[in-house]
This record gives sequence, C-alpha cells and structure tokens, in this order.
Amino acid sequence: MDLALLLTQTKTAVDIAKFIKNSSDTLDKSGQKLKLAELIGALADIKMETAEIKSLIIEKDEKIQSLENQLKLKNNLVYDTAYYWMENPHGEREGTYCQKCWDANDKLIRLQNRNNDFWICCNCEGRFRGKAYVPNHKF
Repeated sequence: MDLALLLTQTKTAVDIAKFIKNSSDTLDKSGQKLKLAELIGALADIKMETAEIKSLIIEKDEKIQSLENQLKLKNNLVYDTAYYWMENPHGEREGTYCQKCWDANDKLIRLQNRNNDFWICCNCEGRFRGKAYVPNHKF
C-alpha cells in the first residue's frame, strides 16, 4: 500500500482525461483510442491500489478492536488467592479462571470447582485451593 502512489496514479488519470477533453479535435481516432487505453489503465491501477488500502484499513480496524477487547478484559480481571475472577459492569464477580493459563498464555480458562473451594483446570490440569479450602482428613 502506497498512498503517494495512489495520489500519483490519480493525478495521471486526471491529466490524461483533461488531455483527451482538450485535444479531442486535434487527435485522430487512433490517438484518442491510445489515450483512452492509458486512462483505463491508470483507472484500473487506482482501483487496485484503493482496494488494497481499503483491505489494510479493515485489517487495522479489526486489530484495533481486538486490542481494545484485550485491554478491557485485562482491566476487568481480578487476581484473588490462586485464580482470577472477572468483574462484570455491576461489580459482581464471575468465573474463576486459571491463573497459570492466563499468566503464561493469555488464555481465560474457566476452572471447575471440586467442592470445598478446590478448583481444577481442564486445560493445564492445574489444581488450586481457595481461601476457604479445608483439607479433608480421614481418620
């Protein structure tokens, strides 16, 4: 993508169109056809360059949206004891999410509660004990 090239191509196309308009009486048919072919070629180049720029703009917009979503996610994530919680717009906690998966790979993996504030990650197989965990002693 080259904006300068696009502007140059546009100027060339405009110049060719002006030339054809101003010299239509002095050009013979073959000269007019040649200039029209040049104009069509210049317009095709402009169209291709414009499509490439549009594609890059869309790609950049998607990347910006993705980064904004990641930032919002990180701002709403709260570390507590051995895992993460997501704080919703009402200030309520949702989840628990694996600390290991998030810290190492930015993956938000929901933990499975195995009772007694003991949590397991099905992705990394990590095991986490919350603040309320009490060992289950059998005598």
